[in-house]
Amino acid sequence: MSTIPETVDEEVDAGRTSLEDSERTRRALLGMLEDLHLAEASHRDSLERFEIISRATNDVVWDWDLNTDSVRWNANFTSLFGYPREEIEPGSESWSQRVHPEDYQRVLDGIHSVIGGTGQSWSDEYRFRRRDGSYADILDRGFVLRDAAGRGVRMIGAMQDISARKQAEQEISRIFALSPDMICSADLQGRFFRLNRQFERVLGYTVDELRRVPFMDHIHPDDLESSRLEMQLLQAGNTAIGFVNRWRAKDGSYRWLEWNVMAIPDEDRIYAVARDITERKANEDALRASEERYRLVVEGSAAGIWDWNPGQGKITFSPRVAEMFGLPLRDLPTSREAFEAFIHPEDRRTVNEALKAYLDRHAPYYAEYRLRMASGEYRWMSAQGKAQWDDNGNLVRMAGSLVDIHERKVAENALVLTLDLLRRTSDIAKVGGWELDLITGKPHFSEEHRKIMEIDPRATLTLEAVMEYVAPEARPEVEAHIDAAIHQGKSWKIEFPVKTAKGRDLWILSHGEAVMKDGKAVRVVGVVQDISERKRAEDDLHRLNAELEKRVAARTAELAEKNRELEAFSYSVSHDLKAPLRGIDGYSQLLRMDYSEKLDEDGRGFLDNIRAGVAHMQALIDDMLAYSRMERRALAIAPQDVPKAVEGILADLNPDPERIDLSLDLVPGAVLADKEGLAIALRNLIDNAVKFSGTRRPSVIGIRSRIDGDRYILSVRDNGTGFDMKHYENIFKMFHRLHRSEEFPGTGVGLAMVRKAMDRMGGRVWAESAPGQGAEFHLDLPLAVPATLPGP
Repeated sequence: MSTIPETVDEEVDAGRTSLEDSERTRRALLGMLEDLHLAEASHRDSLERFEIISRATNDVVWDWDLNTDSVRWNANFTSLFGYPREEIEPGSESWSQRVHPEDYQRVLDGIHSVIGGTGQSWSDEYRFRRRDGSYADILDRGFVLRDAAGRGVRMIGAMQDISARKQAEQEISRIFALSPDMICSADLQGRFFRLNRQFERVLGYTVDELRRVPFMDHIHPDDLESSRLEMQLLQAGNTAIGFVNRWRAKDGSYRWLEWNVMAIPDEDRIYAVARDITERKANEDALRASEERYRLVVEGSAAGIWDWNPGQGKITFSPRVAEMFGLPLRDLPTSREAFEAFIHPEDRRTVNEALKAYLDRHAPYYAEYRLRMASGEYRWMSAQGKAQWDDNGNLVRMAGSLVDIHERKVAENALVLTLDLLRRTSDIAKVGGWELDLITGKPHFSEEHRKIMEIDPRATLTLEAVMEYVAPEARPEVEAHIDAAIHQGKSWKIEFPVKTAKGRDLWILSHGEAVMKDGKAVRVVGVVQDISERKRAEDDLHRLNAELEKRVAARTAELAEKNRELEAFSYSVSHDLKAPLRGIDGYSQLLRMDYSEKLDEDGRGFLDNIRAGVAHMQALIDDMLAYSRMERRALAIAPQDVPKAVEGILADLNPDPERIDLSLDLVPGAVLADKEGLAIALRNLIDNAVKFSGTRRPSVIGIRSRIDGDRYILSVRDNGTGFDMKHYENIFKMFHRLHRSEEFPGTGVGLAMVRKAMDRMGGRVWAESAPGQGAEFHLDLPLAVPATLPGP
């Protein structure tokens, strides 16, 4: 089997180099055929140039005589496929018998269709067997030379090994699909080009639904301004690291996303990695991220042929070079000095040094530089070639190809930026990758994977060695998941503990799947992420919850005991205190009835004071018992109609309409409250308003309400004596009175009961007043249903 590149970077580089070789070879062969057509008299000269070009390329160049069915291969057939010269058959079977059986008929039908027709060129991609039995992915191109009657007599072509490129394309797509993060590309106007399936998992929309509308349509209204500003910065060529906004999911909820974005304004592209951090926002948990990289395929354009004769000081070009320059062939430079004038001033030194190094050391000549086109634009070109020396070592001639690589250079710059972003996000997210080639048994572990496991980056690893770091109790489950992936095609997502090479205990989140080919697993690919911080947070949360449950249980038991004590106290107050009071009240009443005439005025006054004190004491005990019962009683929170509750309280109190000017202005509405608790609050406030405005003529009481958002506000106002707001904090305390009982009777418990009732129902009470200007008390409770205010 062929050696698999250690990284995707090497695969892309290998694919790029092979692609350039193929393009240069194809241009060289096309130029040679054109030369053959233009001048049959120089046939021998063209053959010599063919030999030079064959040696100048890394491709397998072949020459097929269709009349004799003999094929001539260059030396690369041996170096690329491993066949010694003596094993290469002289006829076309040296090629056809090594084409993969599944590709055989298609490829032969295609090439014979071109030979038997009128076309000049043929190309195809297929699998070609190497000497070790493995197959290489091949891009093959050929050109037909026809006689005067149009019959094909000869075919010349080149085979390019594109296995690395194919593998790189598959690798990038698999990693893209396996990424736990959201990866996308879009234009600078806000429309998606490509998204991975994580968008569907996080937002609920399909990929097609997300592509149909600008992505700004999904952003929370409160985040639109900052998101538009970020887009303006991206359009100016900036990058965005850790930018956060909210996106609307398909179910109507919003998800918090954290973005790392790179913009390439010249290409109207942005590349982004997003992470769903909703849970982190809600729980202030650790940040997780993931990574992915985008595939940029660099395709070479057509090549031109150049031929330099140093002795004559003359350089000639094929017509394709003229097309590249946008000039007539006759206007191209004819000397090396004239050609140098077209090279970008900054690149001339590079070109000359590359040429000098080649002529001094006879090393392969290759250079990349910019050439000025007829339009004045500079475009990147690559030139490669080989020279011919005489027996004395003197340079006789040099020929090669010229390829327009402008698009490739632009793509390379974008690729470098993308790969750099992916490496950075991988480091930040602590996500590593690994793969196992099931055919060769060779594993590969990414740099970040080794960092997570604290393994020496120079160490040679096997999958079995890495499994030793998995905790023994978790190892069977991990191995079972990998085995299920290989034999059943199942993917996995599991969490398990490990001990690193340095002895640290970590928790790992692992995703992976098997790569299938012809129904059989050929590779296993996985990613790992350090989730130790999250697991520690979860353990802390479980421990805190357990402690909280213990505290709640202890507190509940304590409260139950206190309630029992309070019940006992209430029983004692109700029976042990009220019984003597009833005796005092009864005997004082008998004394008044039977001995009133024997007592003087002072004596009768003393009896009246005794009875008034007993009545006050009984009222105070009743209020204390009511306050105690209110604290112990379980609440029954349910929708309560406020206007109806007010009318019920007024019916019980029955205020004298001739003495009291009562006004009601109540908005219809129901609140979430306890029925008895609401009645206690309303009764005490209305009773206080009646009591403290009783000295005024007329006595004015107003009860009104309003709705504020999702709250219902009820107010009770009177024109009574009022109070100084400096005593505000005391008016809701038990037994605290601002007026003498001779002026306004009472126990000082009523307002304390109002506050207790409102606190227990999740409401609020407050007051506003001034001495001599009355007082206004307000109740605030949550609405039972969204309020609908009446129209104008």
